[in-house]
Amino acid sequence: MVAQKKITYKLIKKVKDTKFSIDNLDHYFLIIQVGVYDVQFGVIDSQSNQVMCLEDYKLQGIRTINGRLKLIKTIFDNHEYLTARFWKGIKLSIKTHKFSLIPSAFFIKEAMTDYLALNSEIKTAFEYVNYYKQHAVDVVNI
Repeated sequence: MVAQKKITYKLIKKVKDTKFSIDNLDHYFLIIQVGVYDVQFGVIDSQSNQVMCLEDYKLQGIRTINGRLKLIKTIFDNHEYLTARFWKGIKLSIKTHKFSLIPSAFFIKEAMTDYLALNSEIKTAFEYVNYYKQHAVDVVNI
């Protein structure tokens, strides 16, 4: 019999500014970054543009997307302020190797999957393709 690995998480790093206050969440942006084996949370003060808090978690024993979602929900449910509903805003980013940067002048929206096919396999049953124009460097991130 093969022993199954227990699904857990571990706080790797936590840094909090002394000026951070739960009473000011309506002035803060919550930034969430999810990877295959980790998740990070950041809190940015919208008035000073200062990072108020950073937390880095390692996800262990994850084999499925649903398992990852359940573990992240557990982190949220056991956290002192992540489930608050009065953030100034919330931004989510997904860490993935499935991306391509295309100069804006060459970008054709209908060819997005073709650009990605050069370095990734897209599983259309549960993945979708989207894009975002990076104005500062005049490229499109697919």
